[in-house]
Amino acid sequence: MDLTSLFRKAVSPRLGPQLTVTLEIASDDDELISEERYAGLDTVTGLALVVEYVSASGETSQRLVTCRSLSLRGEVLYLSAFCHVRKSLRSFRVDRVNAVIEPSTGEIFPDGREFFRKFDPDHAAESPLHWGLHPRLRADLIALLTVLIFVARCDKQYHPLEREALEAILVKFWMHLEIRSEPDIDDILAYSDRLAPDGEAFWLSLNRIRNDPKIVALLKSGMRGVVEADGVVKAEEFYWVTQVEESLADD
Repeated sequence: MDLTSLFRKAVSPRLGPQLTVTLEIASDDDELISEERYAGLDTVTGLALVVEYVSASGETSQRLVTCRSLSLRGEVLYLSAFCHVRKSLRSFRVDRVNAVIEPSTGEIFPDGREFFRKFDPDHAAESPLHWGLHPRLRADLIALLTVLIFVARCDKQYHPLEREALEAILVKFWMHLEIRSEPDIDDILAYSDRLAPDGEAFWLSLNRIRNDPKIVALLKSGMRGVVEADGVVKAEEFYWVTQVEESLADD
């Protein structure tokens, strides 16, 4: 398996049956960016979205993207993402995003700036992405979800039974870490459905949680539960489960 080529792309998320994405490659001015290292685990990292983007010349196109990060350049917010149309990393001005479409359901958010506003650290306290968790625990949970979703999607499928196995892991997360708040399972699963992490997000997330014995134990049992849930363990799934277990055994 070619790890280099895998790390430079993201697994394409499933498009909902009611969603038609016009994948014309417009002659727009979205910026090609070089491979970059993540500065940290961001709540937008790994999210798969369809963005309707307007170029400086006024041309509109729809792009299926896997998000990497949000950053401010001066007063302008930019989205760094892997564009599945151009097969490369691109940088999009958020103020030129006309709409955001959730690919698995077709739900449309008509204002890109408002959609991405909830990922702004200044507004994080207002966001349901906290799920009643301390920011550190929330980041740990997102890292756990990222690894599990990567393994589940590495065969380019995400079976409903794998999703059910993920739900069981969420319940265990709350129990094993003795979290007093009630988990918003539906919202967390909806967030997980939008994840399509690439190889670098996968390793970044694994490195974040590898030193927490409780979360590592959840990950090990959770990976097996997820990949075995549909009754078939694909070669890709076996490979990545083995990679994670060998990596953790080196600690």
